[in-house]
Amino acid sequence: MLRDPEVFPEPEHFNPERYLEKVDEETARRRDPRVFAFGFGRRRCPGAYLVESSVWLMLATMLAMLDIEKPHDKNGRDMEPDVKFENSVFRSGSFHLDPKFMHSIDDTQDVHSFCCSTAPTI
Repeated sequence: MLRDPEVFPEPEHFNPERYLEKVDEETARRRDPRVFAFGFGRRRCPGAYLVESSVWLMLATMLAMLDIEKPHDKNGRDMEPDVKFENSVFRSGSFHLDPKFMHSIDDTQDVHSFCCSTAPTI
């Protein structure tokens, strides 16, 4: 389904821009991952709508609470990460990022204490 060259031109290449192309309604429906990611017909996952809503809420919360930006060098210029994907199929565990790009979330927790309640114990 995901490697059909009629639906996805050059299916073996990573090309997220293919979803931005103007296509007819039938092709757009066939390219929508929600059509096949949660199953079909009677066997469709009953939690599909819950998952979509949960992911949307998580992303909205992250964008509202976190300042996402590139780190700066000692001269104040943005630093570009050197990202290497060594496996084009299974990307988990293959993502290498220089430790200087890793930031602790502890500083954010001091500013936005969203993890701990300040309500009195009843």
